Amino acid sequence: MLIIGKECRNQSKEEIRTNKAFIYIREKCNAKQGESIMLELADMTKSMGISFVDGDAVIETNLDLEQKYIEQLLDAVKEEKFNVIVLDKLESISKDSNRTSEILEKIISYGAIILVKQNHQLIAYQSKTEVA
Repeated sequence: MLIIGKECRNQSKEEIRTNKAFIYIREKCNAKQGESIMLELADMTKSMGISFVDGDAVIETNLDLEQKYIEQLLDAVKEEKFNVIVLDKLESISKDSNRTSEILEKIISYGAIILVKQNHQLIAYQSKTEVA
């Protein structure tokens, strides 16, 4: 299994070896549809060998709440609670592509990787212009 991110000082050796993924989706849909998307992404993530998967869906769009949620997501990565972020699409972070790029670059700078769903696969995000 590929180890991503920095070593966590307060974790056991087994926990350090475990990638921890967080799924983030933002959709205008009902809770059942959001759950379906979340489960699909969780299955895709687990099929990559990542056993620890958590997640949340922002179903209703409220800019103030979304900003707070993004800040919490950044803090979780910075504190090394998660080292893999899984997105259903880049627009889940922000409708503004420049803002999305800024947030994703910050997540990467904290040592995490970002996986984005494309054509029923999870693809690594590398930069604003490149999804590998």
